Amino acid sequence: MVARTLESTNKTDRPVAYTVLEMLLTYQDEGMTARSRGFGFDTNPFLVKERLPQTTGEPVGDWRQKAEAWLFGWLLENAWTSEFD
Repeated sequence: MVARTLESTNKTDRPVAYTVLEMLLTYQDEGMTARSRGFGFDTNPFLVKERLPQTTGEPVGDWRQKAEAWLFGWLLENAWTSEFD
């Protein structure tokens, strides 16, 4: 995999370079956190109209990676949580 970087900002508004893998792991973590707080899979932030590729102009493949990373994190946490319910 080519280590592309994406620019983001931290709390001090200084640029921070993230690899695509780091970005996807962040979205997985966000999905896990959402599930642990009791939110459903339908709360995936990439499914809101403002973040759909038709609205943002983002390539569908890039958007899909993010949406699926979030969902995968949610599903991991759900499997873990369901096992102990």
